[in-house]
Amino acid sequence: MAEVPAPLNDKPSIPNGEPRTSEVLTEAMAEAIAQKAQEPEKGQQPKGCSSRLQRFEQCLDRLPFPPSIAPLRCLRREGCAFRCCEANKCCFRFGSLGCQICGNFRKLLLMVSLSLSMIGVLLRALPAAALSTDRGNLHSYPWAYGDYSCLQQNKCGGLEAKIYIGLESLLVDAPQMYKAIPWAADDCVANLSSLGAGSYCSICRDASRGCAAMAFLSIACSLFNLWADIQRMRAMNDHNFIKAVAIVSNILGALQLMLAVSIFQMLCVAEFPLEDADQTFSFKVSVGRWALKRLDDKASACGINFFNVLVHWAISVPEARWKSGAVMDPAPPNFWPSIERPLKLQSVVPEAHAAVAQGWVGDDPASVLVPVHDRPVEQAAEADAEALEMWMRCCNHLQSENVTCLYHIWNLDETSLN
Repeated sequence: MAEVPAPLNDKPSIPNGEPRTSEVLTEAMAEAIAQKAQEPEKGQQPKGCSSRLQRFEQCLDRLPFPPSIAPLRCLRREGCAFRCCEANKCCFRFGSLGCQICGNFRKLLLMVSLSLSMIGVLLRALPAAALSTDRGNLHSYPWAYGDYSCLQQNKCGGLEAKIYIGLESLLVDAPQMYKAIPWAADDCVANLSSLGAGSYCSICRDASRGCAAMAFLSIACSLFNLWADIQRMRAMNDHNFIKAVAIVSNILGALQLMLAVSIFQMLCVAEFPLEDADQTFSFKVSVGRWALKRLDDKASACGINFFNVLVHWAISVPEARWKSGAVMDPAPPNFWPSIERPLKLQSVVPEAHAAVAQGWVGDDPASVLVPVHDRPVEQAAEADAEALEMWMRCCNHLQSENVTCLYHIWNLDETSLN
């Protein structure tokens, strides 16, 4: 009896006697994927200075330090804290400041800023050592320095001494004595009366209290600077609030240090007696190379702060953080999606339909406050399309119309159509 040919619309049956055909196709498919991954994309090869900068930034990414700090939760989720800290006009204004050219050198500039911030912490810690009453610290890191000379032998015994003035005490360095006299000590007036400065114990004590607090606040601000530099080094961790903290903390740190030095100089050092009415002694404040070096340390710390302010101001936050209506087209690596048009809303945070989920998708700032679609269905459709395309490439690679290959293509095509 003659065989009836199968209708053209029926699926081809799996052939018998070819158990290894699928294995051959799988190996060919894996080979094609590996070759495609190794092929460099045309137009993606940077040239000249851009290529060297990219290699340098790749080396920075391989370093274990600085680490990548995850963004704060209050900056990633809708709520009262998000509106107060991130989604307000003031933070939007801070985030929009900057220029595109500096944004392209984000990692390099912020690495320089981080290095300078670490140097600034050391420069601030040195003046803070004058808070101690230890004679070695006062001798090495005083806030003022001068020479004391006795003019009348019968009254002060011809004392010649070097005076080191700190925030908490005064050090007298002379052949006859080497002693630290705290401002708050009970015998401060008695000890300084021999120098003619007994009344200045209370004056310098009151001045040192405020200056010590400002010095510690300046160090605390420098720690915030380190955190902000590490946080903003990667665009995915950058936020409007963090940029605002970086700029404000650098300005406050510089102002606190300058105010501490100025107040102590005006209230304590400038009021210290240069000579008494009877001309028993004379005190000369040294403005030589040694004293200028101490002032240069404080000035350098303030200069580092102002440089960091310029760096953080020049590097803008990704637009998806301070604008609405982000375009969800695929963007190149290490770049943020562009913004075509901002949404004009009465409230800062847009409100989605009740039936649509809303929130942060992964850590992509372009999808913040954007309705979350049914991702599993979309991913399944994309996977089917990729599988269909891959099987067709395998058939072309083998240069044969294999029945097994046609069978898989038939199944995938029918699934995608359904």
